[in-house]
Amino acid sequence: MTRGRRANDDSSVLAMFQLIYRGTDATPLLTSDASMTAEEKWEHKFDLHWRLLAPASRTTFLVGLRKWQRFIDISPDLPHGYLVHPVGKVTMFLQNQLETATASSRKDPHGVVKLCKKALTHLRACQQGLPADLLRDDEAVKCVILKGREATTAYCQSNQNDPSSSAQTLSTDELQIILTAAMRHPKLSIGLTVCVMLTLGVAAGFRADDIGDLGWIWEHTELVNAQPQPMQPIATAARGSKTNQDGHTVYHAFALHKDPLRCPVSHLIQYILFSLRVNACPIIEMITKSDLRWRSLRL
Repeated sequence: MTRGRRANDDSSVLAMFQLIYRGTDATPLLTSDASMTAEEKWEHKFDLHWRLLAPASRTTFLVGLRKWQRFIDISPDLPHGYLVHPVGKVTMFLQNQLETATASSRKDPHGVVKLCKKALTHLRACQQGLPADLLRDDEAVKCVILKGREATTAYCQSNQNDPSSSAQTLSTDELQIILTAAMRHPKLSIGLTVCVMLTLGVAAGFRADDIGDLGWIWEHTELVNAQPQPMQPIATAARGSKTNQDGHTVYHAFALHKDPLRCPVSHLIQYILFSLRVNACPIIEMITKSDLRWRSLRL
């Protein structure tokens, strides 16, 4: 396994996904069968854990994976190189990142550690031969995550934290000004994106990264006997975000708004039609061909 200086592109990061563990406790490698070859099965995993991730997610995870590379490069005595194994090596890496973030007075050491852990989770899923994944349940890993949360809390409560940087909620008037400006934006894709993100965020209590994880699986719920007008909310499911690093399925619902300008359903429909008709999103073709990868596409 090669260590040392790497190219400035992402080829060295992508190469880590292809590494194979061959220790005495290695699990069987992917094999070909009547439906798919071993290579096709691995490509499917790589699609799921890298290629089909939102561009912003890949950019974020690249940061964590490059940190993993640097940590391994300066720790030649650790076993198995860039393989995400054993879990003790991963714990050492996360502890190193926590100490580095804390020493440099980073505002969110907890976020740094969780980002690195999630990046390694995606990497590990594609590396063949690794024993059972213990990252989620390992007590030492949980301890580092907890220490990160405590470090972030301590920073927020310290004199270093600038109260003036705290986020504030948009007023109704400010929201209307932004939406109106977005609808008049000369580039339609930008205007639609701003409108759907803002209205969905307000209606369902989304964070920005919650919206980034949304897929194409939507459904109508049962009619709600709301007053003065019964309504049929739209429900969606998300399996990952900044506050949901373990892949739990979280459901959200939203309904028509009496003000068309602030209606998330209206903006969502326009955004979907734009994606299908103008941006030529291939989801309809994928569903027609029974290509289940459409479930991994981000909206």
